[in-house]
Amino acid sequence: MSLSKFLQTILIITAGVIFIFFVSWHWKLGLIRYFDVDEFAHLHWTSHMLMGNRPYIDFLSFFPPGFWIFLSPVFVKGWGTVQPILSARILMFFIFLGNAAAAGVLFYILRKNSFAIFPALLFAFLPLPMDKIIEIRPDNLATLLLLAGLILQVQRRALWSGVCYGLSLLVLTKIAPTVIFAFLVLFFLERRRVPSFLLGLALPLSVFGVWAISTGHFSTIWYSLVNLPLEANKLANIFFMGPDLFFYPNNIYYGQGGVNTGLIVNHALWLFGIGIGAYRLLQFSREELLPAGIFILNVALYVLYIPLKHAQYLIPIALFVALYGADGLLLIWKKLSRHPLGAVSGFALFLMGLIGLYQTFLLVNKPKLSWTNVEMLSNLEKVWQTVPKNEYILDLDGSTLYYPDPYYACCLPFGQWQGFLSQPLPSLSKALETTKTKYIFQGSLKRVTTLQPTDQAYITDHYTISSMGGELLWMSP
Repeated sequence: MSLSKFLQTILIITAGVIFIFFVSWHWKLGLIRYFDVDEFAHLHWTSHMLMGNRPYIDFLSFFPPGFWIFLSPVFVKGWGTVQPILSARILMFFIFLGNAAAAGVLFYILRKNSFAIFPALLFAFLPLPMDKIIEIRPDNLATLLLLAGLILQVQRRALWSGVCYGLSLLVLTKIAPTVIFAFLVLFFLERRRVPSFLLGLALPLSVFGVWAISTGHFSTIWYSLVNLPLEANKLANIFFMGPDLFFYPNNIYYGQGGVNTGLIVNHALWLFGIGIGAYRLLQFSREELLPAGIFILNVALYVLYIPLKHAQYLIPIALFVALYGADGLLLIWKKLSRHPLGAVSGFALFLMGLIGLYQTFLLVNKPKLSWTNVEMLSNLEKVWQTVPKNEYILDLDGSTLYYPDPYYACCLPFGQWQGFLSQPLPSLSKALETTKTKYIFQGSLKRVTTLQPTDQAYITDHYTISSMGGELLWMSP
């Protein structure tokens, strides 16, 4: 074995050990970290679908149903308790592992080099958007299915590639521009595979289409998945979010405020990865067009098109940052390792870099150990013990999970954007009166304040803060 190969092997083993360490922290933080309000929304819709309610017809949502079907098994054990919530976080941990592995597999297919551990390592490290990777979000599953489709397309397995892309669309419709790009690449470069691709794409989508037609409410479902998200996103005209928002000092992602090591290393990796991705795209290579094109397309969509630039939209971009960051590291290693002195110098440089990643990871994530979900889960258990399970609860953040909904909309700040809707929501006060709803759960975000002024006034007149605190309101005597 040559000196360069020997030193590279040591680097690969070291990177693998550090990756396992990072993975252990993902597991730990996934179980103890507080819950973002969006996580409860998806669990709420899943539990209500399992109770027999039909998406879009019986409750409002602009997400496709794939993620809720995927989450359904977490409710097999522990219905009425916090167990499904924790089980869902465990499920997301395995989706994270799948995404890390998929990045490594794609790297190996493209570069045929054992540096394939580095995309997984960098993805596990990146402070932004690590917290969203831990959370119960469809973006993580949609990204995994997208990567699976990409890997299969690169390997010229058009049918199964189409199936994976179709499944990703049933999890998250905003994957659509990426799927369209993948189709266009196939159409112009391998046209004979297009029929197989389209057949694979149609298989999962047609199953959903048959269900949608069979409900007799196809127009409502179409509106919910196509028009409603575009109308709700007009909220961006009021609440502007710049593409650089999460790259400013932020202790949630970087572990501490101000300009710190975590922020600097994160930004350096993002810039490096985007730079290498652009370089690969500009090579105008047939092999590089699909992965590099998808990467740069997603960067462009986030910066120029997506109205409300939430951090979870960075998840697929972060995976490609890790992929092309590792690609850049491989280019550097190949240059340095051509001569023995360069190989030794490169080995020392890479080893220091790995130690730096390890130390930075701890600096970023140690403070997060104190941001637990204990109080949040305890408050939910008090609600479940206090409110009879057959009572209606107007759940404005979704976390009560197991109660019948008195109103078509829940779990979202719908009061902020219902004025933009071409199909107006029904009267909230009338729904509360008709169902004789005694309880409103507004959560820690006090979401009553996001309702329309007339609805806020009605709730103020008829409900008061419960003895359990401001999260739960109950009907005034």
